[in-house]
Amino acid sequence: MAKEAEGKGKIYEKILRALKAGEEKGGDRRGKQSASIIVVKKEQKSEKEFDPLNVGKYIDIRVDDHKEPLKELERILNLWIATFVEEEMVNVKDYEDIISSALAKLGYKSLKEWIEINNFEGKYTGDRIGKSVLNVLISQAESLK
Repeated sequence: MAKEAEGKGKIYEKILRALKAGEEKGGDRRGKQSASIIVVKKEQKSEKEFDPLNVGKYIDIRVDDHKEPLKELERILNLWIATFVEEEMVNVKDYEDIISSALAKLGYKSLKEWIEINNFEGKYTGDRIGKSVLNVLISQAESLK
């Protein structure tokens, strides 16, 4: 766990990797039921009226009473990243086949429809999409296998 926590990456990525490493080594002898990641930071002034990254807690995500809490925690963390973390935008056309296939599996008529239902408008311009949002779309489609 310590090796993963001291590794490279964002703090929430290191915490998740450390939790997974602990689970791989046997985890809690009482079994698995819940998992959480809480990251607190010093408050800073923001120009935005409401800045979710500037409220004292950077991340506060928890999963309670779940058969696979770490997998669920990772899924929720990925949604949080896709919603709040600024990232590289990629061209939709470069991933057209993957996007079309995923949307068909999920039963959506258009990428815009999926974007709006999942509240990812801030990471979609019509011709560009956030990498993590694209990954969420692909993961949702793959989970239906």
